Amino acid sequence: MPLALPGGDRAANEPWRMAAAVLHRLGRNSEIAERFAAQQAARAVAQMLAGDIHCPPTTSMGRMFDAAAGLLGIKAVMAYEGQAAMAMVDVAGVGREISLALVDDVAVGDYVIVHVGYALTRLDPEEAGKTLALFAEMGEGSWSAANAAEP
Repeated sequence: MPLALPGGDRAANEPWRMAAAVLHRLGRNSEIAERFAAQQAARAVAQMLAGDIHCPPTTSMGRMFDAAAGLLGIKAVMAYEGQAAMAMVDVAGVGREISLALVDDVAVGDYVIVHVGYALTRLDPEEAGKTLALFAEMGEGSWSAANAAEP
C-alpha cells in the first residue's frame, strides 16, 4: 500500500517527513507538529498530509526505511540518499559505515553481526562481551594458526 511522500522529492532527503506520513496514515496527524517541533515545516507538512496536497504516493522500500529512521529519531534530515539507514560502527578499532536496514531496534552501544556492510542481527550484550574476550585472548597469543593446525 503506497505511503504519501509529503513535499515530493524533498521527503526523500528528510526522513521526518516520511515519519509524519506514517503518523498521518495511522490517524495520528495531530501528533506531527509536536513530535517534529524541531522541524520548521512540521505544521505545514501535517496540513499537506491532511489535504493530500503535494503528497504523491510512493511504494519505495527506501522511503519506508527513511520513515522508520524518522520515527526512531535516528536522522531527521539526510546529507545523501540512504544515510538514514546507515550507521557508523567500530570494527577492530576502525570506523566503518554499515546499513541498519535489516535490523530493528538498534541503538548506540549495541553489538551487531556485520557482513558485507549490513548489520544482520543484534547481539545480547553479555554474549558479545564473552565473544570479545575470546577474541582478545586469541590476540594475546594463547591461540594461533599453528595451534589450530595441531591434531
